[in-house]
Amino acid sequence: YPLCALAVSDERPVSTQSTWAEEIQEKLDATSDEDKIRELANEIQEKEKWYILAFFMSVLWIAIICFAMVYFVEVIGCLINIPTVIMGYTVLAAGTSVPDALGSIQVAREGMGDMAVANAIGSNVFDILIGLGLPWCLRSLIIGKDFVVQSMDDVVRLVLILFGTVVMVVGVFIITTSA
Repeated sequence: YPLCALAVSDERPVSTQSTWAEEIQEKLDATSDEDKIRELANEIQEKEKWYILAFFMSVLWIAIICFAMVYFVEVIGCLINIPTVIMGYTVLAAGTSVPDALGSIQVAREGMGDMAVANAIGSNVFDILIGLGLPWCLRSLIIGKDFVVQSMDDVVRLVLILFGTVVMVVGVFIITTSA
């Protein structure tokens, strides 16, 4: 299984590509010419002005892709006669967790275990707060009625478990960094 071998491999990939910020810093370190420094500062400002647009475009693409993924999973479930809930619990859960797992594996292999754990916890918190909360809020604002969750049986218990996990992880980070 190549994916399992990737996860347990001791080899760490060495990146030969540098970021544009590293390249500019190298240029800054190599020069004392004021005009060149001003030119590099302008180059930084030119690149940084697109960050906010890039962020919102990324969120937009994620929303579009998620909508398409949910739609097609529902259609496929209908075609093969599998209930939507079952399709959601299996296919969509795996489809959203695998990229997080691969990202966590990559940063853990680079020696940043705390970032890997933060990614695993943070992605779930983001999914609950933004992935569920934002659409419900928008629906309420557009329609003018409160969104009512049909089954609240386990929601409170699960949110408390997630909150406890976050508190525990932050506590472990604090203990390990102070030791």
